[in-house]
Amino acid sequence: MKSNPTILITGASGMLGRALHRLLNNFPDQYNVIGTGLTRLSVDHFHKYYPPPSGDDSTAPSATTVNLHYLNLLDHAATTEFLMKHRPDVIVHCAAERFPDAFEKNAEESYKLNVE
Repeated sequence: MKSNPTILITGASGMLGRALHRLLNNFPDQYNVIGTGLTRLSVDHFHKYYPPPSGDDSTAPSATTVNLHYLNLLDHAATTEFLMKHRPDVIVHCAAERFPDAFEKNAEESYKLNVE
């Protein structure tokens, strides 16, 4: 019997990553979902800012707290170790430096995170 694919979502505490993480977690019989973050490792799914995909709040659970794995993607050794441990079938890279001022102050690191 074939196991479900493991999907790794980097930046699962951000806007895009959280939405994708929330969506894929609705299908636990189809996907094993792993989310990573750097600073926010506990995020709420299904609250007023992130309503359920159907838009029907009456069927949504109250805020569900999801714990993410800490991963500094700029730490090559830690990232390699994490990937070897979890062996994802798919990686969706949603992590990024999203603030222009912070990007400019740390352009080299931001470029590595956002592009490389």
